[in-house]
Amino acid sequence: MTKVIMLVGVALALSLTGAGPAAAQTDSCSTTGGYREGSPGAVMARIQGLSDGSYAACAEERRSRQPVVNWSDAQIRTVGRRAVTDQLRDPNSASFRSVSRHRLQNGTTVFCGEVNARNAMGGYTGHVRFEASVSNRGTSSAQIDDRGGLSGAYFSDTWAQLCGRGGGVAVQF
Repeated sequence: MTKVIMLVGVALALSLTGAGPAAAQTDSCSTTGGYREGSPGAVMARIQGLSDGSYAACAEERRSRQPVVNWSDAQIRTVGRRAVTDQLRDPNSASFRSVSRHRLQNGTTVFCGEVNARNAMGGYTGHVRFEASVSNRGTSSAQIDDRGGLSGAYFSDTWAQLCGRGGGVAVQF
């Protein structure tokens, strides 16, 4: 009898606190909705959160709570360069050319240019386009043109929007 009462008490506590997979689906920042990773429920929770915009809204709200950094241009350049070189096999061999800086209205700094670095065989691959972004909250990302495929098409669109419009300031990267 005590076990039954205890079990009912736990079930009641779960329903009152909203714990469990069904409640976790309402957490807009949850990518799995509280379900086991890879389960059909987790997949559906991801699809739902992405399609209704709740995940994007929650991610943006979390991002807005991050403090704005007050970095110098040199610090922003260093973070942007690191975002690019972190994607290279031999970061120390990177050489940059035709780099320009673009400041967006939202406070993000975008660097566009070309990078050349050594590959696995030790030879240089030739200059390829890159785009590196540093937000006013200190986060960074970079893309390097892979010259084809789906990511190449995505890169070309991004390049056209951010870098292809001109108006940037030439910088030493």
